[in-house]
Amino acid sequence: MIVGDSENDFKRRNKILESIYNSIDQGVCLHEVIYKDGQAVDYKIVDANPAYEEKLNISVEQAKGSLGSEIYQSDKPPYLERYVEVAETGETKKFEDYFEPLGAYFEITVTSPESGKFITLFDDITDRKKRIKKLEEKKEELNASYQQLEAYSELITAMNDALSTKIEEVNQLNSRFDKMINLVSDLNLADYYDEEKYLSNLLYTAVEILPEADYGSVYMYEGEKVKFIECIGHDVEQLKELEIPADVFYNDQPIQVFNMKKLRAQDRQVMDQETFAKFSRATKETKEIITFDLEIDGQKKAGISIDIAKGNQTSFSEDSQRIFKSFYSLSNTFFKVEDYNILYSKFTKKLITSIVGILEVYDEYTSGHSENVAFTAVDIAEELNLSAEEKDLVYWAGMVHDIGKLLVPLDILNKAGNLTDEEYSTIKKHPVWGYKALKKSSLNNIENYVLHHHENWDGSGYPDGLSGEDIPLLSQVLSVADAWDAMTSNRSYRDALSREKALKEIKDNKGTQFAPEVVEAFLKIKNEI
Repeated sequence: MIVGDSENDFKRRNKILESIYNSIDQGVCLHEVIYKDGQAVDYKIVDANPAYEEKLNISVEQAKGSLGSEIYQSDKPPYLERYVEVAETGETKKFEDYFEPLGAYFEITVTSPESGKFITLFDDITDRKKRIKKLEEKKEELNASYQQLEAYSELITAMNDALSTKIEEVNQLNSRFDKMINLVSDLNLADYYDEEKYLSNLLYTAVEILPEADYGSVYMYEGEKVKFIECIGHDVEQLKELEIPADVFYNDQPIQVFNMKKLRAQDRQVMDQETFAKFSRATKETKEIITFDLEIDGQKKAGISIDIAKGNQTSFSEDSQRIFKSFYSLSNTFFKVEDYNILYSKFTKKLITSIVGILEVYDEYTSGHSENVAFTAVDIAEELNLSAEEKDLVYWAGMVHDIGKLLVPLDILNKAGNLTDEEYSTIKKHPVWGYKALKKSSLNNIENYVLHHHENWDGSGYPDGLSGEDIPLLSQVLSVADAWDAMTSNRSYRDALSREKALKEIKDNKGTQFAPEVVEAFLKIKNEI
């Protein structure tokens, strides 16, 4: 009786396995290694399932009993060494390869049921590869235009590393980056047809972003002489009257830091005695200066020097030198490019991408959130048949929709427990703070979409309690994209919802929190309609 039951169980299991074998979507093939003089030279196909024929375009009848070299018409069949290693060691291997005759990518899993034999499982991953490639191409398209500002990106990365280990420095760094945001807002060269006005603005900005700075000057190179444009602390009117050789100010490196005693000794050698005396009277005594030259086609056009006063115990820190290097990179780029408006827009977007990176370090629960919202918003916009310009706008609005959180205190933003009413009120201010930071960004009013991304269709949202069509369409799109990523991501106060529960939340809040038309588009891209 027991034997009978075992036989029935065995037959039943075999029947189940046979059903799986014949219906599985992956191609499965059993092989036996062929040895000659103790060496593996080929393999024979013992059996294959129907999906093998479908995936590899080789009939099961043709495959059974054939050698790998016959199937692939090659003296040495592909992957022989890998297959033999699996057959002899029993170790499972997995790898990917492109089958050129089929125009398809396969993930190949190899395992061994017994010594000298192996089973291959072929899984067509072409669609997955195409999706990955499409995502990579999108990223490349977004990043290709910003190579000139790579030095600035390196600075942001360095700052991110510092922020992750030194949280206590976040507020100070935020203040400095806020100044950089103001720089982007103010340095619109379209408003500065006069180079001298632009250079003066550079000087005041440089002094503002370097906390060690006491004095500064900006000047142009005219022939072999220096023409002073503006000074902070020094007597610019007296300096304008002097004929100072350009060699005094030329820099050998893009960014240089000088000890003033050494520099004064060099100045005395280059200037005549009278000029040096007047120069000394017109300038404040300084301990250290940091300086760079602006160039076009290798020719020096202008320079800027920032000074620390004599007697000041500080020196330019490594962070300040990196920020000044970044400032040099963007200033030199602005100075070179003829189409100022185009450059300004590109730089703004690059800066915003970098600031989002800082936000993701600042808020430990939003890593990748901004980019996820941006891409989801673009997908929804495509389903809504919005224009290319609107898709570009909603992408950048998605990238910066939470930028105002940089002004939310860390203890509130990353709080693990429930928020008090006062703390929640503080967080609710982030759309307004983001709006103010982006107001002069020259990104076609994306600040308005950021301002209203927490408005609800029924008017119960914030900050202005807008409802229905009074909410900008792109803000409606951001609201759904933001909620979806928030629900499907882990947070300090809850685990991520399942896909099914998150979709149910979107559906249940259609017409109350979310715009009906936007929800319909979202459900279509999620294959729910």
